[in-house]
Amino acid sequence: MLTRALLAAFAMTFAAAPPATAQSGRMFQALPPANCGTPLAATGKALAFKAPLDAASRSGLMAGLFLALRDPTGQGWSETDLKTAGRCPVARFAAGDAVWTLVSGAGSAPPRMAVAAGRRDGWFLVRGPSPSDAEAWSRTRRGLPEATTPHAYYLVSQTGHDPMFLYKVYDGPPAAALLADDIAAALEGDAEAIAAYTEEGGAVSLLLDTAAGARAELFRPASITVSAPASLFAPDGRLVTETGGGDWVLRGSGFACRSAHGAFQRIRVQVLDVRDEALDLACAWSTDESWTVLDVTFMPDKAKDKAYVAERIRQEEEAFGVTRRFSKLPTGRDSPVIAGRWWVDKEDVLQTMYVMRRGDYLFELRQGLPNRNEIESANEIGLALIDQVAAPGEAGQPSIDAWRSKR
Repeated sequence: MLTRALLAAFAMTFAAAPPATAQSGRMFQALPPANCGTPLAATGKALAFKAPLDAASRSGLMAGLFLALRDPTGQGWSETDLKTAGRCPVARFAAGDAVWTLVSGAGSAPPRMAVAAGRRDGWFLVRGPSPSDAEAWSRTRRGLPEATTPHAYYLVSQTGHDPMFLYKVYDGPPAAALLADDIAAALEGDAEAIAAYTEEGGAVSLLLDTAAGARAELFRPASITVSAPASLFAPDGRLVTETGGGDWVLRGSGFACRSAHGAFQRIRVQVLDVRDEALDLACAWSTDESWTVLDVTFMPDKAKDKAYVAERIRQEEEAFGVTRRFSKLPTGRDSPVIAGRWWVDKEDVLQTMYVMRRGDYLFELRQGLPNRNEIESANEIGLALIDQVAAPGEAGQPSIDAWRSKR
């Protein structure tokens, strides 16, 4: 898909474009047709997806988004095609305190895209199978879906390497004014995303409730690596299940990721390895600025702990840089923490890292705090997660109280 560098290059195309004249209400300006890009019939209307989704709607929406955004070539949208699209404007409109240019793409580029100078995000209209054809394909997963109904068009947003979020599915190509209105509604908080997609793993997560069944799926699990993890924003029913109380339970370890710890809200589960013999899943929480990640890895051989942990600390310090190290964290027989480090990185972010073991699993707790005012909130979630891993009172587990007294 689109990288942050490509998105920046695409946005630069419009840096010198004069803004359109505002009319009464929302500004929208259709531009003279140009002999470039992809002509669209402008007959499409948005499909309605009402929660809870039934089984067919659930499968069709997930498979349709995957098929619309997957890239069989592995090359993504080329910089040449994006820049060419930037020279083929269709309309301009105002939304989210910016003037956006809607352009027409051809070749590898989506048929319609919208970018504003100075913005990091972009909007893309991508052609794909209708949800009904995608649902039929999902039963066999063979080849490409048979087109028994007209193609659908999927409106997604993306910021650099972040996931793509789906906002609308149209039953045909929408008119430019409708597309502008729908993008504006999303930017101004009047519409919410209905699904998320990451190229890694072909991961689709529904952000709508379903009547039954998993709300996420990894369509390409073999493509996942530690350096290219997939993101699940809802339980997939195999790697992540959900309790009645809203906890997300990780496969293997049974660790329950709660929806929130104080100011930190759960945002996703990262999938670094799907194999049971090397299972690696990580829960992530964040505030507007700070983040906390608990990575749970199947590593039954305790003899490798020391070397593995030393290498992980080295990797993290090298990746983020170190401008100041603090005293080592308390570890040892009376501590649930077998190793740890905290330091200030090259971006002046306070970094913390704790490693714990419970049974056959290593738990790595990582936190990043750009805002020192959030230290208390970060301590709250950090101690809560350590408490949860340490399982006070469980036979063979060290006392969390002893560790707290030394911290």
